[in-house]
Amino acid sequence: QLSFIRRMANRWSARLAYTVQESHFVGLGNPDARRVWLDDDIRADYGRFGSDRRQVLAASGTVNPWSTLTFAAVLSAISGAPINETVGTDVNRDNDSGNDRPIRGVNDSVRPILSDVDDQGRAVINGLEGPGSFLIDASFRYQLQIDKGLDSIDLFYDIFNIMNRTNLLPPTGNRASPNFMISTAAQFPRQMQ
Repeated sequence: QLSFIRRMANRWSARLAYTVQESHFVGLGNPDARRVWLDDDIRADYGRFGSDRRQVLAASGTVNPWSTLTFAAVLSAISGAPINETVGTDVNRDNDSGNDRPIRGVNDSVRPILSDVDDQGRAVINGLEGPGSFLIDASFRYQLQIDKGLDSIDLFYDIFNIMNRTNLLPPTGNRASPNFMISTAAQFPRQMQ
């Protein structure tokens, strides 16, 4: 992670950070409820961690142009979350159809496998990448000083997703779904308060 912070300035401060990460995991889910695909081959479930976001850019700044008027903004750009490509049925009969992944030569006659495959032709866990996101949020603050029993009245105006960008949520990796790798939902559009 590289970051730059500018503080203690007379009327502004800022922070810029860029993070590159890579995290791997075995299985799916929380440690106390871990699910694996092949009980007798732990290497089949080693791959990208479900919350692995490879690149994150974050910037924030505050400006005080006049008196108690303050303007602040936050920018965040994040690469896509991993998606686990599955066949959608319980092929190995372990009563868990949510993590059986396609195998080259077995599950690819109708639709090719989109994930990378391991040396045995199995789709790697979390082998697809979902859409990234880009957000800019802004906030305006003004403080009116009052001397009659109150310290101040604070006025706020916030705008979230100021560019009104469509930030898609990761689609399903279930190959049996008609929505396989088709985004059907998004984060909130522009909102103000």
